[in-house]
Amino acid sequence: MRILMTGAGGPSTEAILKLWSPKHELFFTDAKIDSITPQVSSDKRFFVPYATDEQFLQSITNLTKRLQIDILISQVDEELPIIAGNKKLFNPTLLLIPDENFINLFLNKLQSGIKMNENKILEPGTKVLNNESKFEGLPVIFKPCFGRGSRSIFHAETQEEFEALKNYLLTQEELFITQQKIHGDEYSVQVLANSRGILKGITPILIKGKRGSTTSGVVSNNSEVIKACLNFHEVFKTSGTYNIQLMLNKDQAYIFEVNPRVSTTMCVSLFGGSDPVDIYFDSGIEENIKFLLEGTKLQRHWNHTFSMNGN
Repeated sequence: MRILMTGAGGPSTEAILKLWSPKHELFFTDAKIDSITPQVSSDKRFFVPYATDEQFLQSITNLTKRLQIDILISQVDEELPIIAGNKKLFNPTLLLIPDENFINLFLNKLQSGIKMNENKILEPGTKVLNNESKFEGLPVIFKPCFGRGSRSIFHAETQEEFEALKNYLLTQEELFITQQKIHGDEYSVQVLANSRGILKGITPILIKGKRGSTTSGVVSNNSEVIKACLNFHEVFKTSGTYNIQLMLNKDQAYIFEVNPRVSTTMCVSLFGGSDPVDIYFDSGIEENIKFLLEGTKLQRHWNHTFSMNGN
């Protein structure tokens, strides 16, 4: 199949190219085309503007048609609601992203936290930051209600730190939320479902190193982590592949964020044989869930390229 992946300036492109190119013809886009690994040949890499650009939708739909793309996979949060909300414009290209309602809910960290709490899914007490917000004696994390990655995240351990951060963040244009800071083991979990939303794969990765995205991790099929993901999918059933981020404290798994898209750790699922494309087209109605071999490890390394005269 001919697959187009956006956001290809991220750390997973090199691995995806290596693991998927024997099966599929791969194409990649990014708003910063030079950030795509040079292992992607020049005829397989394309510029597409940021999702905030009014030309984004026209650019990405034109590209899918020109390249006769079978499957489009977006790795960029800001693109997801635009792509999902204009599904018909991409026909006959298949959009391998979660359902539109799922995307819109989980791009909003406040509303998704409230919904998880209402459905008795353990989450770290997500609340909106406002003038009435008070320090309750426990360490707190401040983060934007919208936005991806580890951007604009702040921590408060004391009353004084809480008040100082609160006063500063309430002057910003962005809406912020607070969550209890949970100590424990952090997991990045790839959850894979078929076109009917039937769960077919769970890949829990215990994070060992992180610099914005995961740099080192190991597959750990912890029963409490798996149970939390099973319960989550039962409530928020969707087709496609998405990512759950959680903290495991003793025997309690707190889901602190859900990315309604593939994550940079999708390559671990691919390596272990849990392929999101194969799973999407698996028409089985039973939950025959695939788990990867315990201890499967991911380690990322830096690569450098050099050129003369900026060429």
